[in-house]
Amino acid sequence: MIQPEDTEILRTKLGTRYTKAVLEILKSNGITNSKGLPFSVGFISHVLNGLYENQAIESAIYEVVALKQKTAKKLLKRKKQIIKKPEADTSGKS
Repeated sequence: MIQPEDTEILRTKLGTRYTKAVLEILKSNGITNSKGLPFSVGFISHVLNGLYENQAIESAIYEVVALKQKTAKKLLKRKKQIIKKPEADTSGKS
């Protein structure tokens, strides 16, 4: 079960509209509710808030966080490459 102190950290890292990404991970792994249907957005939100326990959803939530962090690192690296100033030519050759 996601602990209350972890919920705030996860919310910050997930941002808004994270449930679609969680649902996509669950779907790609063939994970559904007991009726064979996709989990509801509300149920996923309740798992994040620690109201319900569901290992598959919790795992998907952490996977979304990891993917977002990886994407953010790649973006930051790319930004640095683009913004990097060209080195001045100090050889005296033109």
